[in-house]
Amino acid sequence: SASALDDFLWSHVGHAPIVTSARSARELPTVTELAKKLSVALKKRGFSFVGPVMVYSLLQSCGLVNDHPVGTPEHDAANAAWAQIVHARNSS
Repeated sequence: SASALDDFLWSHVGHAPIVTSARSARELPTVTELAKKLSVALKKRGFSFVGPVMVYSLLQSCGLVNDHPVGTPEHDAANAAWAQIVHARNSS
């Protein structure tokens, strides 16, 4: 189910996004050890076309990784969005 996949993915990042400290786009990876590990785990669960680069893109697009360069509006916006989620969780 969708919620099971959601929990599976978030469990690999400790249920909080990974925030990188890159200062420029040149410092950003196209793949990480986490993406490699998740790629293998997803393939074992029957997924296909889930190579490490695609998985890293998934982590980025779903907000599990904030690797916008530090100091950019995108980096700040992603951090602010996560802060709102944490606040909402703690308020309920």
